[in-house]
Amino acid sequence: MVNTGELTRYWVESLPQRLFHLPNRLPYAARHCCPEIQAVRISENGKPATSSLTVVQDFMRTLGLAPLRLENHEGPWATGVESIAAAIAQIRQDLAPYYTGHGPPRQRSKQLVSTLLLSVFNEVTRQQQLQTPTVQLESYRTVSLPYHYHGTEYRLTCTVDHVLWCGLKSDLAISLVVTLKKSAMETRMLSPLASMAMIHHARKRAGKSAVMYGLYSDGDNYHFMYLNDQAEYSTISFMRLDERLPDIVRLVEHIMHEAYQAAGSGPWPMPMGGISASALSGCTITSPT
Repeated sequence: MVNTGELTRYWVESLPQRLFHLPNRLPYAARHCCPEIQAVRISENGKPATSSLTVVQDFMRTLGLAPLRLENHEGPWATGVESIAAAIAQIRQDLAPYYTGHGPPRQRSKQLVSTLLLSVFNEVTRQQQLQTPTVQLESYRTVSLPYHYHGTEYRLTCTVDHVLWCGLKSDLAISLVVTLKKSAMETRMLSPLASMAMIHHARKRAGKSAVMYGLYSDGDNYHFMYLNDQAEYSTISFMRLDERLPDIVRLVEHIMHEAYQAAGSGPWPMPMGGISASALSGCTITSPT
């Protein structure tokens, strides 16, 4: 079955280039996630200030995000039939208090997504029969990256709700970034690509693999994305958690098993030349101040 959403987005995005030959037009995904990134000027050179959006758009244009057309069970979405079926009943029970929870939508989505991620992470860790120090699930992180625009240095920043580490933090080894829906009216389903793009840029600059996953969710609907080394992205969505829980759990489990595979069982050598990806690029992933 073809991922019709990806196919439609591909044709819509490429239409201006095909009809009007606009090679510099910012791709759909880049325009979609630009508002997630803020650019702050950190050097003074006497030049007029440039708007944050202009700087961010320039960064996203240099990255060259492009849609990757895949079928729903192809490439990164080919999770196979393996799943933690025995644990799904327990995960559903863990989530039950939040299905009918009251309060702000973001609070409810945070409870649902956090509980699901932690439940699957604990089960995968149990299956692995080891605790790898470099595989960690953390919450509330700020991604920061220096960027030069027309001779002026800026610092790009964006925040994420969860990150899954799969290696040395100094090497920015991230397997998954998660962004929660901020308001009922928000529709930026590709917003995780903002932080993914920044980490991708930093990892590629250091000559390292930059493959990673993203997730955007309101607690009920789960939109996954995959970014490869060529800055090509693919998406797949599962609507209604209560109906698609096995599919969601299976994919999260797949991502977390890949994180363990990437991290290995140690030892973890220093980066080549002793210089980490963070040191080479200036990119950092830290707790918000």
